[in-house]
Amino acid sequence: MPYELNPKLDLDALAKAYKIHQRIQIIDFITPKSADVMASVLENETAWALSYNDKKDSFDVSAAALRRLSQNGYNALFFTVYAQAMAEFCYLFERIKIPIHTKKQSKAAENRQKIADFMNKSTTLSALRHITGAPRIEFADVQATRYGAGHFLKQHTDHAPDQHRLAAYVLNLSRNWQADWGGQLQFIGPDGTVLEACLPTLGALNLFAVPQPHAVSFVPPYCPAKRHSITGWLRTYS
Repeated sequence: MPYELNPKLDLDALAKAYKIHQRIQIIDFITPKSADVMASVLENETAWALSYNDKKDSFDVSAAALRRLSQNGYNALFFTVYAQAMAEFCYLFERIKIPIHTKKQSKAAENRQKIADFMNKSTTLSALRHITGAPRIEFADVQATRYGAGHFLKQHTDHAPDQHRLAAYVLNLSRNWQADWGGQLQFIGPDGTVLEACLPTLGALNLFAVPQPHAVSFVPPYCPAKRHSITGWLRTYS
């Protein structure tokens, strides 16, 4: 099925709201049917890589490599990341990078590609340009992300001058997420207080200007679900 924007979006009103704090959460950015199908695509994915960083580099441990890890090895990886997170910027979550243009080789890859195509569809990009007031946006890069128990993303700003990022987005695809499961997108003020925390509601789009301090709160061990989303940046080529 073709994915669709919510036809009831009031782009002028959304642009006005975005302008106040350079961020917005748009409930029902896409139609309920689109959200349901996209969520199913991510729920059925098996190619998740575990993504984390250290002081010098970032790493993606493939799904196949994760299956070869013993439970002790898996736990040791987590605690190594936690130890670093005490003093450094750090993250730990799962993701699948989705190229904008790629040869379709499998049904799963084809389903991912349709999501990337939707994010880069002329009508989608036009709406995002209107809301952000950034007519220079040329494309959206796309990745699927999954947060489960023990995952987090510490405070950062997304500032990367060589990437030509104008805004960041999170298209939330989690069903019935509860506030005490963590995994909330948090916007952080100059004094370190949380200015706003957004529940990852199915079909909602978080959109915010870059740079802007934000984090994804820790998902506690008792969380029974996975927080799925499509994330990336709205960028120019140069």
